[in-house]
Amino acid sequence: MPYDSNVLRRATQRLEDESRRRRERTERLRLTAYEKEPRLEQLDRRIQGTMAGLVAAALRQGGDPVQAVQSVRKENQELQQERAVLLGGLGLTQDALDDRPACPLCGDRGWQGAQMCRCLKQLCAQEQIKELSKLLNLGEQSFDTFCIDYYSQSIYPGQGISPRENMEDRKSVV
Repeated sequence: MPYDSNVLRRATQRLEDESRRRRERTERLRLTAYEKEPRLEQLDRRIQGTMAGLVAAALRQGGDPVQAVQSVRKENQELQQERAVLLGGLGLTQDALDDRPACPLCGDRGWQGAQMCRCLKQLCAQEQIKELSKLLNLGEQSFDTFCIDYYSQSIYPGQGISPRENMEDRKSVV
């Protein structure tokens, strides 16, 4: 379903703003964790370094690359285990400092190839509802001005009261 360009622009802006705020929260959390536990920052740097070592070991000429890869993998697992223990000591989960997108389908880009992702579609729908709500004059409407003239004055069988009387009673309660 095609959306109005203004609706799409606002929805895309909301998606970008939410993504930016989430990244900023994660970064603040990371800095706070590093401040409380400086070893975490060292571990994160070493883990990143072991990933580069893993690639280098896989590409290294000569020697047994399988053994080199296994060695780097073992070191990485040990570092991640120590990191998990430190994070747990701070009351954080293992992945608390990882910058993960809210939408795993599109990575918060709003698009999966040429197709609009469901996360952006939801934001577009919300923006479209806002747009349509502006067209309705809800500001002056209230139960005080509610007109009950359209309700029947005939008493419904078994009710003992007409719909209009019923609404008058309800109107006086509100």
